[in-house]
Amino acid sequence: MFLFAVGWFVVENVFGHRIRQPINLLQIVWCRYLVHIIVVMLVFHRQTFWRTGRPAYQLSRSVLMLTMPLGFVAAMLAGASGGQAWAGFWVAPPLMLVFAWLINHEPPRPMMVILACISSMAAIAVIGSFPSLEILPVTGSIIMAASFATYVAMTRSLQSEPIATNLFYTAMVPFVVLAPAMPFVWETPGLHDALAIIGIGVTGFVSLYFLDLATGASPIAFTAPILPLLAVFPLHTSLGDPEGFPTWRALIGATAIIAVAAFCLLSKNQKSSALS
Repeated sequence: MFLFAVGWFVVENVFGHRIRQPINLLQIVWCRYLVHIIVVMLVFHRQTFWRTGRPAYQLSRSVLMLTMPLGFVAAMLAGASGGQAWAGFWVAPPLMLVFAWLINHEPPRPMMVILACISSMAAIAVIGSFPSLEILPVTGSIIMAASFATYVAMTRSLQSEPIATNLFYTAMVPFVVLAPAMPFVWETPGLHDALAIIGIGVTGFVSLYFLDLATGASPIAFTAPILPLLAVFPLHTSLGDPEGFPTWRALIGATAIIAVAAFCLLSKNQKSSALS
């Protein structure tokens, strides 16, 4: 989960911020999954990655990769700021525990529920914005969070499928559904922006690859509280800037997130040692 969070940070804060043209978000999402599919074909060209024993389940999970960005767009269109939309997303760790219980029949221990809630609240403190209190914006954020949480739980239940198959079907619904809209929103990117979008697609593929590995390696209860590390990574860019130095609330939140993540990793290692 740590490596997935690193990949997500690179997608959002490195390549995402390098796009200079006002390119429609739907075009970026579609191009990202086009690159994703191409990378799957290149990396797994010796495998029959399109074969699956659970096509309906795979496509249902792929729908969540469409509803997640659309939830963010809906929150923004409804009046939420970017910070408010992301703050609302941080209900995701507790929701991951809920859907792991419902889908994978893995009830979390009370301690892991507490840790997931602590890391979620700490992530909101790091961001420095609170979720919008209006119905429509917060609904968009919750759709985004619930989509991600359900995707993680469904991915864990697909461990019997090859990882190449999981990654291929992840991209299918966003790619197919958004394709008809491309003639209406398309802006031909320059070389700089095209390379940034390719970077988003490749890094997104790598991060989802690590997410698939993480869901198979341990129960979601151990990984959900680690996800808010994603909110901590951007702080390093402001540590050397006296004017943009993080607030004490953000630093305390970041400390809490790191402590929770360390505790989860140590608990997982101790459990693995005890089983061996």
